[in-house]
Amino acid sequence: MVCHVRPAYGDIRELVFAAGVLLWWPLTSPLPEYPRLSYPMQILYLFLLMIPTTAVAAPVTLAGSVLYMFYMEGPHPFGLTPMADQVLGGIIMWVGQGVYIMFAFSAIFFRWARREDSEIPPINRQAVPQLRVVRGL
Repeated sequence: MVCHVRPAYGDIRELVFAAGVLLWWPLTSPLPEYPRLSYPMQILYLFLLMIPTTAVAAPVTLAGSVLYMFYMEGPHPFGLTPMADQVLGGIIMWVGQGVYIMFAFSAIFFRWARREDSEIPPINRQAVPQLRVVRGL
């Protein structure tokens, strides 16, 4: 059992973990039966992944009032107002996911570029000129 206090939390945690594995599977699949997407499709996948994550973070960040009224009561970390804490949380979600996805995007792009460089057919490669020793000058 993952969570001994409230078993439903453990189930939810396992469900969220499984959803995360399914989300990243097209980019990290080690199985030949379910291969990874091609490099251009991986980049498109990551770009499209930024849309729903931004759609969640932007309204939290840009909201005109506190979204959860129960959050208005009680202590808040670092002495922030509930609205400032909500905006900070939205910015962390928005910028954090953007940076994380851009790191993955960059890694995929450079792996793709390295593979493209090494796959030049032999007919198009430039031959390395042979060095010769010239004597008698």
